[in-house]
Amino acid sequence: MGYFIPKSTQVFVNAWAISTDEKYWEEPLSFKPERFLGSKIDFKGQHYEYIPFGAGRRSCPGLPLGDRMMHFVLGTLLHEFDWELDSSTTPNTIDMNEKIGLAMRKLEPLMVVPIKRNV
Repeated sequence: MGYFIPKSTQVFVNAWAISTDEKYWEEPLSFKPERFLGSKIDFKGQHYEYIPFGAGRRSCPGLPLGDRMMHFVLGTLLHEFDWELDSSTTPNTIDMNEKIGLAMRKLEPLMVVPIKRNV
């Protein structure tokens, strides 16, 4: 591409810019989890429109374990508990602003109350 990068330079990939590129995402700053349902998005970092785990040789070595554990833990929490917003929050007052850093997270934590199911 014509870039000269001096030896020993640290190069960072701007994952936030990639994952909010309007070329790939309709309304990229809107929370729309349904955009991933049935999609062919390669979250393992081979096509670079979405790279939460890095890409190529520098991709996260914990990706396979993290992927399996995320499904296991989330499935267990959803199976064992019903979830309600805390008394100070309504669906219309949930703050969806983000805090940008090494990992992106919500600016204000979402407070929910787990209610044990009688399964």
